[in-house]
Amino acid sequence: MTPIDDYIPSPQRSPATAGDALAKIENAVALFDRRNLMQAESLCRQILAEQANHFDALHLLGVIAIHLNNFAEGVALIGKGLADRPHHA
Repeated sequence: MTPIDDYIPSPQRSPATAGDALAKIENAVALFDRRNLMQAESLCRQILAEQANHFDALHLLGVIAIHLNNFAEGVALIGKGLADRPHHA
């Protein structure tokens, strides 16, 4: 490893980012359970801004879209999540 390697960002998520996503998805689920769909959607989109293929955020966002009668968007979001995890179908 050379000194320049210390300045190259790692492609892996940091534990803080993973922990932040976990806390956000837990909050989003709680908001969804209380029927606060807009705030739950906002948290899911925040997660996806950092981790575009976050399975739980894609799934919950898809469920929210279906609850809002955006069926095509909901199915597409859930499908995107399942593309990386077909065994969750």
